[in-house]
Amino acid sequence: MEQAASFRFGIYLLGQSQQIDWLRDYDFDMEYNKNGNEPKRTPRRPNGTRPDLIIHTRNSNQSNILIIEIKGWWNIEDRKIDMDKLEDFTNQQGEYGYGLGVFLDLYPNGCEPKFLKDY
Repeated sequence: MEQAASFRFGIYLLGQSQQIDWLRDYDFDMEYNKNGNEPKRTPRRPNGTRPDLIIHTRNSNQSNILIIEIKGWWNIEDRKIDMDKLEDFTNQQGEYGYGLGVFLDLYPNGCEPKFLKDY
């Protein structure tokens, strides 16, 4: 399942991020679906959405650093759905303004990353 792949990648990423001084001050979350007390919503997901992995400061949209979406080869869902989500979250005129969005398309022998920055 994608949640299992996201969890495993998240453990690795958390370990790596803790070795970078300035990243230690941020929160690392998986499937974080809240924006304060409200659901996390974007223009294309008005009913709410859950990013796979994020590095941010909880209860604030001033320090949203990284958002990651992961899709496994076994999932036939259109990749554009995840790319649209990343565009909404990295839109600097939008509510969240994540600095970097990453889409990881997983394959049996690796992955193909796509990056969105200051969209």
